[in-house]
Amino acid sequence: MQQVSAKAAFYAGSFDPLTNGHLSVIGKAIESFDRIVIAIGYNPNKTHFLPVDIRLDLIKKAIAAADNLTPEQKSKIAVTSFSDIYQVSAAVAHGCGSLIRGMRNTKDFEEENLLATVNESLCEDLGLPRLQTHLFNAEADKVGVSSSMVKTMIGFEGWEAAVKRYVPPVVLEALVKNHAAKQA
Repeated sequence: MQQVSAKAAFYAGSFDPLTNGHLSVIGKAIESFDRIVIAIGYNPNKTHFLPVDIRLDLIKKAIAAADNLTPEQKSKIAVTSFSDIYQVSAAVAHGCGSLIRGMRNTKDFEEENLLATVNESLCEDLGLPRLQTHLFNAEADKVGVSSSMVKTMIGFEGWEAAVKRYVPPVVLEALVKNHAAKQA
């Protein structure tokens, strides 16, 4: 059986795009773990707003520029992607014994609680070590932020000013370029 560390955590998501809420969760989680792997779960059957390679690059740049993380904390964060396997399998492959999930409201709590239960069953069924799920709330002013909400704002008059409060500057720049390319 693969060795995992409970002090190494796996934060999987689409991060399409990365938001300030995600960064808030990362900032809180890094205080509890020795290492965090941020992983874009890629499903080739789904249409994404931004390609995986761009999302990987944006996450790396946003973390490098994040003022809520110290240089030491930043050095403990890795960014990767995975496809065609369950997140629990990807977490174990990276030596992570913990899963990180962000939570905004009671609906998220219910969904994340169900996902944690399913992940426990998957670990058992796949012969993997049992992984512990840790839920983190974003800071109060970032609790309502979601990638889906950000995407629905793009394209309306003045959208750049509205979206600016929800995403890191490097992500806003990429969204503006992406939108302009789609309009051309």
